[in-house]
Parts: sequence; structure tokens; C-alpha cells
Amino acid sequence: MASQFTTTARVKAHVGIPAGVTQHDARIGYAVDAVDSILLPLLGLDPISGSVTQQWYSDYIDVEEPDQDRVALTHYPVVAGSIAGVTSDGSLLVTTDWYSRDKVGEVVLTGSGSFFPEGKRKVVVTYQAGYASVPGALSLAGDAIGAWVFNQLPKAGFESERVGEYAYSAKGGASAADGDLPPLIRRLIAGREPRIVIGRVDVAER
Repeated sequence: MASQFTTTARVKAHVGIPAGVTQHDARIGYAVDAVDSILLPLLGLDPISGSVTQQWYSDYIDVEEPDQDRVALTHYPVVAGSIAGVTSDGSLLVTTDWYSRDKVGEVVLTGSGSFFPEGKRKVVVTYQAGYASVPGALSLAGDAIGAWVFNQLPKAGFESERVGEYAYSAKGGASAADGDLPPLIRRLIAGREPRIVIGRVDVAER
């Protein structure tokens, strides 16, 4: 399974293993396979089917407050102008009844004193969200996660090796006992973590 964030070559370079040294390629490949299952949930996405590039979604949103005039979308960033429709209590709203705040991922009713009806799955919003391409910071986070996983995998009893001018050491850095990812990865994804949304949302990919 390939990663949408990194490659074997990128992780190898991140670890500091020359391209011509191939004895670790299988373990690096295993590490790359694990990257998405670790990084996607940190971004609020499904670890198997999630994607950070642009996709269509339909959010089925519960309205829990009697005076709620806005709903928050689950996926981010919302592609500007991509909202294809907003349905309230089964009725499709005309575009003058609402406006979107794409930068924060909200749909807001325009009328003074207008509110969404309370109830389960009362609002449906169909829209496109995601990045046009994987941001550099997320690619770097993928590299770092791949290197971190590689350093946790069994090394057949060795901690370091030397082949000619190439030397590699598995000592130091984060260990499995640390129980968390290195701080660098948290910094790279800062601002892209799952957001608190208004109401409870069920999501269906279009």
C-alpha cells in the first residue's frame, strides 16, 4: 500500500540512508505502508479511505439548538465556491438563503431571525474539500512518521552498522516506550487537526 504523503525514497533520505544502500528497503516499505493509518486520523480523516486532496462530501448534520443559524462542515479546507447545495428539513435552499464561510468551513443563514430546524440529520450540505495537492508540511510529516516507524521496527539485533563511508545508528530519538509521536510531527500538522463542529455530523463521500 502506497502513501499519499511520502515514498520509500523520501523516508530513506529522511533517515540518512544513501539511495544505493538497499538492505533496509523492505522495512522502509513497511514503514511507508503505515504512514497514512497514523497521519490521516490525526487530520480527522478515515485511516483507510481518507484523502487530503480534493473530494466531494455530503454532511448530514444534526441541529441541536433552537436558535442555530449556522452549521460547521467536517472536512477542511472547503474548496471556495464548491458548495453544490444546502438542504434544510428536506427542502433545498436557494443560494440567497445562505452564504458560506469557506475559510472556516461554515454555512450561515442570511435572513435575520432565520434558524435551522432542530432534529436529527436536518441539514445536508454537499461540497468539495481538500487540498489541490498535498501540502509540503504534510509531506514532511509523512517523511518523519515513516522514519519514526522504521526506527521502531526490529533491527535483527543490531543498533548500528557501517558499510564503507556509510554509517547508520538506530540509537536515540523517540522509542515505542515514549507512547507518542515526536513533537516535530505535531508541529507540522498544527492547524490541520479535526475541528470542533456545531452539531453532530454524519459524512458520506459522494
